[in-house]
Amino acid sequence: MQRLFVVLGGGILAAGLAFGVSAHPPGADSHGGHKESEAGKQVTIQGELIDAACFMTSDGDAKGKEHAECAQKCMASGIPAAILPEGSKDSDAAMYLLTDPVVLAPYAAQTIKVEGKAY
Repeated sequence: MQRLFVVLGGGILAAGLAFGVSAHPPGADSHGGHKESEAGKQVTIQGELIDAACFMTSDGDAKGKEHAECAQKCMASGIPAAILPEGSKDSDAAMYLLTDPVVLAPYAAQTIKVEGKAY
């Protein structure tokens, strides 16, 4: 199971983003890190901003307008944020946003677009 992580590099919706890597992807060192020489692929992802904890522990059920208030509280408390790409249904498709989730909390359950490099 490979997960894609996202690192915010600026403001929210129009930010330039850098995507990181999941545990032990091809080219990673034995600690799951990245080799300096890896090149990323430019990508744009659009989807729902979710709180990672509730979404993952609910097997992908904690999303949408009915979960927005909870997701806002979770992200405001420091729970990591994630994006669920449009058309994705399960937790395997979620991409974690490696940034301070507090600034993202007001946008929980909304559709956002991120641009950056995928590794």
